[in-house]
Amino acid sequence: MNRNIKVKISTREYNITVRSDEEEQFVRSAADEVTLKEQAYMSSFPGRSLVDILSFVALNAFVGTLRYRKLVDDIAHEAHDLDEQTKSYLDSLDEL
Repeated sequence: MNRNIKVKISTREYNITVRSDEEEQFVRSAADEVTLKEQAYMSSFPGRSLVDILSFVALNAFVGTLRYRKLVDDIAHEAHDLDEQTKSYLDSLDEL
């Protein structure tokens, strides 16, 4: 069910197409987060252009994304190792 919504980022409104209520919630939350970060960076770095500020916001968001991706990969790897150890242990019990 595609529908168009309007979201405000900083001082501008954008039309965005979303496919679900959940996606709408994510888009609206993300737009709010971008605006909050933009305001924080504007306070921390007065005189910087909006392009610079939004570049900082994007960089910050992607650093966070990469951290979470690494964390998920590490957890998946650990889960795989634990699964292998469990199988090995259970196989050794079968041999008794």
